[in-house]
Amino acid sequence: MARNLQTPLSETARNIHIYHHDGHVIGGTFQHGSITCSNLYDMCSIFLDFPSSAANPHTWAVFELGVDGSTGPIVPKNRTRIATGNYIILTSARGPIAVRPTEREAVRRIWSESASTQRLSDKQKHFRNQLRSRDQACAVTGYTRADFLSLEAAHIVPVARQHEWRPSQGEYGQSGSSTDTAAIDTLIGEDELYSLQNGLLLHRSIHPQFDVYEWAIDPRDGYKVTVFHQKETILPIDGRSLSEKSRCQGGPAEWRVSDNALRWHFEQAVLKNMKGAAGEQWPDWEYDMGEGGDIISEIMQGPEPGVRMELELGNRLAGWED
Repeated sequence: MARNLQTPLSETARNIHIYHHDGHVIGGTFQHGSITCSNLYDMCSIFLDFPSSAANPHTWAVFELGVDGSTGPIVPKNRTRIATGNYIILTSARGPIAVRPTEREAVRRIWSESASTQRLSDKQKHFRNQLRSRDQACAVTGYTRADFLSLEAAHIVPVARQHEWRPSQGEYGQSGSSTDTAAIDTLIGEDELYSLQNGLLLHRSIHPQFDVYEWAIDPRDGYKVTVFHQKETILPIDGRSLSEKSRCQGGPAEWRVSDNALRWHFEQAVLKNMKGAAGEQWPDWEYDMGEGGDIISEIMQGPEPGVRMELELGNRLAGWED
């Protein structure tokens, strides 16, 4: 059956577009080369909601779309690289299905430039030094220097959300938020979100993009890196794998990066970048507000001041302990 297809928005810069059976765009991403057919199925299960009758993954499938909107072959669930182009979600029997983008939203976070050593709290210094000892180099690119110049300590789950971390239950979630509670096991003990299990040592050119979910690591697929934007980071990382040192396979559990934390971050990246016709549209906040300026005034005059102020305060209260 041929159908009229909605023209994708040019500003989304996607080369994979996913359609509803009625022809409108419900999602998509940019393929740099690392996304496989099975990856696409997994991503669809994150950012799309299916009717309860179709909750079983065997009841729906991804199909290719012809240029005239006709349904093409089914996409197999294998590790073959997914081709760029148009796809459609249907029942396994090629019938229409009431699928829609989820109402879940990615957890907002901001990137704050690393402070000088003199301004770091004892907890931050401990976190950074432990990551340096474990990773020894950028956990993704392998970049290394004896003095660790250009290497920064990155949190997987943001410390600005520390008040939502429930160590007694071993999980992270937002009460009253549209984002589902996501369990993050093994992040326990006195360090909580400053645990090694919630951190990676990253080159400064890819750390900000990690914080705002432009790229992520999927522990369910060999710890593979996926870059979701058309413009890749300064250092090409799509398709790379997390270092063995960070995985610490066979080493002490308290040093090993948490698979659940990485998976949580990966799901946030899928929600932010793949959902709907254009992904989640966050304001283009200015990160460097300069020295000696009125930061509060600049925030209040900028976009979404309430959300920005909450995140800024969260970062400082969680990160600048006396």
